[in-house]
Amino acid sequence: MRMEASRELLLQKMLKAANDARISYLKAIHAARNRDFDKAKNLLETGDGQVDIGHEIHTSLMQGTPPLSGQELMLMLHAEDQLTGAEGNKALAVESIHIYQAMQCTRTGIGSHAV
Repeated sequence: MRMEASRELLLQKMLKAANDARISYLKAIHAARNRDFDKAKNLLETGDGQVDIGHEIHTSLMQGTPPLSGQELMLMLHAEDQLTGAEGNKALAVESIHIYQAMQCTRTGIGSHAV
């Protein structure tokens, strides 16, 4: 059975948002490693915006009629998993940024620059 085109598009957008969030969080770690903490903060915010988009789509699909089933449901489960993974990457990014900030403060003897 073929998925409804609008639902398929929403599921693809949800997957893209989750992937974009994941990439932003990983880039935030790289920015912090390069001591660009303002960029790291901006990338965290970008990732958060993408996660919000993913959650909005998820909510709209869960409230849809008729309920998801078959191929749509499998794609939804995959998108949910990717969104959860992106949120895990955020936690790692935040902790990594704090570590890089602490290392920077130790090297320079200057106070904290919290994200």
